[in-house]
Amino acid sequence: MELTRNAEFGRHGHRGGQLVLVYEGEWVDHGGPRRRTVQRHELLFQAGPVTHETHAAAGTAVVIVHLSHRALHAFSALSGKRLHSLHARFADVEGIAERIRAELSHADEATAPLVHSLVLQLLLLGSRLPGPPSQRKPVWLAPLVAHIHDNLGQRLTIGLLAEIAGVSESHLSHSFARHFDCSVSEYIRDCRLRAVARALRQTHDSVQQIAWRLGFSDQAHLTRTFKASYGLTPTEYRSTRTAWDELLWAERAGQPPV
Repeated sequence: MELTRNAEFGRHGHRGGQLVLVYEGEWVDHGGPRRRTVQRHELLFQAGPVTHETHAAAGTAVVIVHLSHRALHAFSALSGKRLHSLHARFADVEGIAERIRAELSHADEATAPLVHSLVLQLLLLGSRLPGPPSQRKPVWLAPLVAHIHDNLGQRLTIGLLAEIAGVSESHLSHSFARHFDCSVSEYIRDCRLRAVARALRQTHDSVQQIAWRLGFSDQAHLTRTFKASYGLTPTEYRSTRTAWDELLWAERAGQPPV
């Protein structure tokens, strides 16, 4: 999209994520108290849900990619990466932004899957980038997150976690919202769901066994929660493994992909 004059996009929302790549000009994103200015040869990814207003200066050339809520959850489950907002330079993602624009400028029947693949690569590279100093995590956060991952089958209340971290419940809640763009309970739920997805792909355990092991009250509770996030029941998810699943399985098992 190339804009010949200033453009205002009023307050609107996206349940899924949004990637904005600025090739020329300037893009301004207002999301609540946050205001981000994305300059030429910079990108902004927001994992969603997103509610914002945007403004583009005259002469701005951008590519905007919308990623569904379901696609982002599947990406996190398959890659083991939790997606967060990212504001970076094109140089930080190894030429992928330029390749996306080049592909879109000469579109054919292969363009859609190629751009999809490039966006996934970009997000993986972006997940490795360090955040700015204002987003650096407090010293207690990494051990607490490790405790959560090691105890997904246990009852994890905010009170208990705050006691383990040695901070107040309010401070814990604000820190999670600032560093993970979600609440403590949402973080725990997403960790459990990613663990469920891995178990469905990598074991033959029953859905009931997985539910008990990962802190769900019963199979029905797991099925409702999983389908709300992934759009499939656990049984449907297990039966529709993709070629990418097979590739990841082979790599993790130390086998060359076939």
